[in-house]
Amino acid sequence: MNQVYAEEAGAYAPPPPNEVFNGLFGHLTPHTFFSFDLFGLTWNFTNHTATLLMGGFLVWLLFWGAHGRRRELRAGAVPKGRWPNFAEALVLFIRDEMVYDAMGREVGRKFAPLFLTQFFFIWFVNVLGNVPIPKIGGAPTANIAVTGALAITTLTVMIGFGIKASGPIGVWKSLVPHGLPPVIREILFIVELAGFLIIKPGALTIRLFANIFGGHLVLLSLFGIVYVFGSWAIFGAVLPMALFVAILEQLVAVLQAFIFTILSIMFVQMSIHPEH
Repeated sequence: MNQVYAEEAGAYAPPPPNEVFNGLFGHLTPHTFFSFDLFGLTWNFTNHTATLLMGGFLVWLLFWGAHGRRRELRAGAVPKGRWPNFAEALVLFIRDEMVYDAMGREVGRKFAPLFLTQFFFIWFVNVLGNVPIPKIGGAPTANIAVTGALAITTLTVMIGFGIKASGPIGVWKSLVPHGLPPVIREILFIVELAGFLIIKPGALTIRLFANIFGGHLVLLSLFGIVYVFGSWAIFGAVLPMALFVAILEQLVAVLQAFIFTILSIMFVQMSIHPEH
């Protein structure tokens, strides 16, 4: 009723809280487009799913273009154009300075495709999450379920290749150094096992989720101030801060992809060579 009187008087009336939340933070929450049943489970296709598929397509497009020119590159051709040169420099940096530097060339060659895909996929998805694509847009890495699934991929590689390197029993025995008293060894084994199965993937999950969600929360909260008060003066004051945060979000997008990838490399290397 008060809103009706305010509109009749020509004054601005703030929208209901639910409209403010949906208008601002709907970008962070998954919205189901359709559902289907498969293997006895209900699967939901959401805006986050659409953004993940777009990120995956961009990664495929990047490496498909590189794969198509592999014969030219092997023959000594130099990549032409700004984007090919930038992509080559970034790929070589990740391969040589991150993967090879931590794992060595021989072992690193096996894992370089995984970590390259991981880096570019997270980076592209982070950037797409900053783009307000109507209807289908979203920020998947601000969803802890998505970052948890990404961390599980690293955990799976840690366990699988740890077993391959040390055996199904040796991978767990290697968590504790030899020569310790039995009581200390048992306590340390519990701590190390929790670190291996919970703390390491948990760190990957929460670090990526918290940084992306926090950045979006700050940016959308600034817009929310304008949304609620409806003042051009407040808009003028908030706009420079919002632009600064938006630019910072682009840096966070690539930085968090780098941190997630380098931590994954370290965790996998530690599971393969526990003595290091």
